Amino acid sequence: METLLSLDFGTGGVKALLSAPGGRQLALRQEGYPFSRNQGGHMEQDPQDWWRAAVAACAALRQEFPGEYAGVCAIGLCAQMHGPVLLDGHGEPVGGCITWCDTRCAKEAAGLQKLLGETLFERLQNPASCAYTAPKLLWLLRHEPERMERAATVLFCKDYIRYRLTGELASDHTDASGSLLYDFETNAWSAEAIRALGLRPALFPGLLPSFAAGGSLCRESAAALALPQGIPVAVGAGDLACSVLGSGLTQAGEALLNLGTAGQVLSLGAPGAGCAKGSYLFSFLSPGSRFSLCALPSAAYCLRWFLEQVGELPARDEEEAALSPFARLDRYAAESEPGARGLLFAPYLNGTGSPYFDEGTRGAFLGLGSGHTRQDLCRALLEGVGYGVRDCFEALGGAGRIRTLCLSGGGARSGLWRQILADILGHDLLLPAGEQATAAGACRLAYLAACGQAPAPSGDGMGGERVAFSPAQHARYEREYRRYRRAYPLLRQLREDA
Repeated sequence: METLLSLDFGTGGVKALLSAPGGRQLALRQEGYPFSRNQGGHMEQDPQDWWRAAVAACAALRQEFPGEYAGVCAIGLCAQMHGPVLLDGHGEPVGGCITWCDTRCAKEAAGLQKLLGETLFERLQNPASCAYTAPKLLWLLRHEPERMERAATVLFCKDYIRYRLTGELASDHTDASGSLLYDFETNAWSAEAIRALGLRPALFPGLLPSFAAGGSLCRESAAALALPQGIPVAVGAGDLACSVLGSGLTQAGEALLNLGTAGQVLSLGAPGAGCAKGSYLFSFLSPGSRFSLCALPSAAYCLRWFLEQVGELPARDEEEAALSPFARLDRYAAESEPGARGLLFAPYLNGTGSPYFDEGTRGAFLGLGSGHTRQDLCRALLEGVGYGVRDCFEALGGAGRIRTLCLSGGGARSGLWRQILADILGHDLLLPAGEQATAAGACRLAYLAACGQAPAPSGDGMGGERVAFSPAQHARYEREYRRYRRAYPLLRQLREDA
């Protein structure tokens, strides 16, 4: 039986997924890894830990599913984005990877536009952010210049793993476009921006389409993974692009709503499309293809915060006692009414994200009265995140531009939350057939690398449930959403007056 192996490197660990060529998911194993440094906004990981975790996860698959594992015929890769991996001339890491969530380069990010100049910065098509690669490299130049002097190559997470697998140095357009060193007009590294920051263009490897073969499994890594030498390894992609592809989306007008710790709306655009106001722009799987991102920093995290800090909801019977805290919150929320009896929640626990890019403003319960109940608080949490997602949805064109909207992430497991989101957005939601969208996208890249074919259009063929919105409930939520939109300026003013 031929199978595909994908390795999906998140912030906290790697998922190793075996899939059939048709997309059916066969087996999944995970292995965690730590931050090698996590203090004062400095959040680094050791690239060697990524590799060790991948080997361990594959060993678990091989032990528990020997027949499926023995049939692996290609490998796909996806990973967390933005963090630079510096390699010396011998291919060894020069220190740890400064991950996307590291915030030490805030000063460098704030001064990036002035340093590059308005015209050049516009060609990079993205707002300056600590998450991006350029300010991280600029920080290293200023504070740890010896590391930059030793560096011969700058890679990203999945590129380092592919180097370990194949010995080949390359990157792809999805990761490069998340660096603030990528020219969207030429679909290539911006040598002008690289030099303006004092970096060497030779540090940055060639760019290939994500679905191309990025080399074949070398003898040493084949032995480590107990796989045949010479099987193709896809170039791979950043996790955002793989989550879109793994959800079955490939065409302009299709979008993915990922409801995880953070909330993200990722919308595929026409070739050559620019960055919408209030969003981020990325290349998709090949030069010229595009997708835009709007993000809400606190989505499902709002529920976790409420349960951890305000208190777990009491079980009222044996059935509720057996439920998870999140399922219990759902049950409480269902007992309130749409609009939570006038109670609003602004979900800005960690800043606003899109479309305001305001990291300082914080959230609030608004209109709270003595007559409100636990049920109303729970409902307001779900609806408030929904309104924040609506801001992202509208920034990307809303229902007038997005014809297909797919829902994924841990929050998608809640039937109540799915319906609330559909009603707030005024748009039907589609659920992917499989749960591991990001890893599934990497498996698809493995198949394409092995077969030499580019992704084909998929239309609405996600294969999962459709959640239809209620026009009557949408009309009711429209009134509440207009109230919600008035909350942000007030909260910002409170912050500025403090």
